[in-house]
Amino acid sequence: MNFVMRLPKHHLLTHPGGQRQAVDDLGLAPGQVRRFTHCQVDGVWGQVWVKALADNEFLFLFGNVGLA
Repeated sequence: MNFVMRLPKHHLLTHPGGQRQAVDDLGLAPGQVRRFTHCQVDGVWGQVWVKALADNEFLFLFGNVGLA
């Protein structure tokens, strides 16, 4: 089942090497975007797309659409 969802910024990213990272720690300025193609959030593998918004807010999307 394919899905895409918006998550609150308190969910941590876990990279393939096991490094955990908070969205706040990406160092993004408002308008900047980061994409991770293979990342875990809450134990589920998928893709992450993060855009920094004003006032230390983020558009944080997670999904499995397009994973091989």
